[in-house]
Parts: sequence; structure tokens; C-alpha cells
Amino acid sequence: MLERVNGTLLLFDVDQSTPVPELTEVRTLSPPGGFGDIALNRDGSLLADIRVDRVSVIETDSGEEIFSAAPEFEPGSAGNIGFFDAEGTHLLVGSPVGGVKVWNIETGDLVVDGSHSGSPAIRSLVAANGLLATGTSDSTIQFWDMTSGDRIGSPLVHGGDITAMALSPDRNTLASASTDGTVKLWDTTSGDEKLTLGGHRGLVTHVDFHPDGDKLVTSGVDGTIRVWTLDVDELIDLARRRATRELTGDECRQYVPGDSCGAD
Repeated sequence: MLERVNGTLLLFDVDQSTPVPELTEVRTLSPPGGFGDIALNRDGSLLADIRVDRVSVIETDSGEEIFSAAPEFEPGSAGNIGFFDAEGTHLLVGSPVGGVKVWNIETGDLVVDGSHSGSPAIRSLVAANGLLATGTSDSTIQFWDMTSGDRIGSPLVHGGDITAMALSPDRNTLASASTDGTVKLWDTTSGDEKLTLGGHRGLVTHVDFHPDGDKLVTSGVDGTIRVWTLDVDELIDLARRRATRELTGDECRQYVPGDSCGAD
């Protein structure tokens, strides 16, 4: 867990074995000039510091800097954002003028160096197993191949500014959250929209998959946290229980994704 106080970062261990999680401060980091945007990898062992003119990665146990680079985005890039990929081996950085860069922090190589057409602000980046997705302020999502550094296919259009994204554990599905109050699920191979989830009133702030990939968690400015089941059999059972009768073929095809409804 991180807490930012006047340019200083406090790092805490979180003990979740007790009914009320207990925090133990383990390290204080206070670099000259404070921090920019910050990100932790999944296990909390690495911290990224993303600034206008410099990005760096720090080991949280030792406080040692193990990687640094200059983003060198186009002018007007104040407000760069950064994330780690799922494996914690790559640093993903996006700029408010559409620039996208990805570094392999183990080799120091810049593996993706591109930009969105129209120079929209990069709002979210997510990557796993060599697949990168970037979401922007003009409601578009672009897939990238982190091996070649090339774009994959045409941009997808959500319908509202992208606020957060997540990749399923099997990398087959991308979830995008938006200012329009919806979350969309996309097939990462075909780019097809698989499902739209509505329910939040206003902007959706966060989205993430359960480690098993069968549930999705979202939160929004409406103050709610929603848990969505993505298991088709569970969806059908839930719909039948709430309807108190069997679904018609048309109802099933309207509300249940995939090919589980069969013929009338």
C-alpha cells in the first residue's frame, strides 16, 4: 500500500489475516522534487515514478533505482501516466498528446514507440503476455504487439472517454470502462464487442477481473462497487430465477452472450 505525503511516499505492508487489515510502515521514499505519477507492479516489489522528463523504476525493498529513461514525448506532455504489465517486466507510459512507449525494464530496450492518430490523451494502458492495449480521451482503444512494436488492427470505439481497462487472465478479453457509465468487453483476437455492462450512474472509475476470469469488478463515481458474473451458465440461472420462468429464445439471445441459447 502507498500513501503520498508532501512529495514523500510511505510504503506499508498490509496484513489481511486479521478482521481489520493491519498496516506496517516498511519504507519511506523521498526523492528530490518529489514523485510524478506512480505505479506498483502486482506483487508490490517495484515502484514506477513517471515524470515529464524522466521515468524510473525502484525496488521497494531496497529503495534502489534499477531502471531509468527519458520519455522524449512531443511538447505538451505534462501529465504522463505509467503502469506495469501483468508480468512486471515492462513499463508502460502514455502521454496527454497521444504518445505511447513501453520499455523492457530487464534489458532497458524500448519495445514500443508509437502514438494514437489525432493525439488524444492516453488515459489507460494495460498489457500481458506481449499484448498492449491503450485507451484514450477520444473513446478509442488500440491494441499493440509488444514484440514488433506495431499496432494490431483498427482502433475500437467505446462511446465515451476511456477511464480504466483490464485484461482477462487468459488474455482473450479486454474490459474497458468509460465516462458514459458503461463497461464493454472486447475479444482481443477479433476486436469484436462481446458485451456491454450498464448500471453505474456516471463515470466508471475502475475495472478488474477476478483471478479465475469468471467475474468482473467495477466501481464508479456513484459510490457503488459492482461484481459481474461472466460465467454463461450462472448468467442463465440468475436470469431464470429472477424471471421466475424459463427465458424465451429471444430473451436469452438478447441478454446472454455467446451461443448458449440454442434455437427456439
